[in-house]
Amino acid sequence: METFREVAQSVQSAWAEAFGRNDWPAIAALYAPKTAFYGSTPPLQTDRAGVLSYFTGLPLGYISANYAPPHISPLGPDLFAASGSVVFTIRVHGHDRQHAYRMSQVFQLTPDGWRIVLHHASPQPT
Repeated sequence: METFREVAQSVQSAWAEAFGRNDWPAIAALYAPKTAFYGSTPPLQTDRAGVLSYFTGLPLGYISANYAPPHISPLGPDLFAASGSVVFTIRVHGHDRQHAYRMSQVFQLTPDGWRIVLHHASPQPT
């Protein structure tokens, strides 16, 4: 049986791979049908369609997301929080810029496997 840390790292790895391909439907599929998603811009999204809308509305140029190993907080047998950071790389006019964000996600075991039920991202202060 996978540990919560292994689950988080597996889902975050799939998330980062899809992000690098700009495969927004693949990212949306990692979320529960009913979710609470706060990206770096408002508003709160509460379902997969909203998550997909958020990502399709991002400006062009995002090329990668690199998660740091998360801190895990068990919340129940099939529910846990993963908190940490992620660094996004954005290519603008041929130059790569990195933006560090704090990331908190809550994962729940659903009939379809582990899904993200809460997502909150905010820029790390410099």
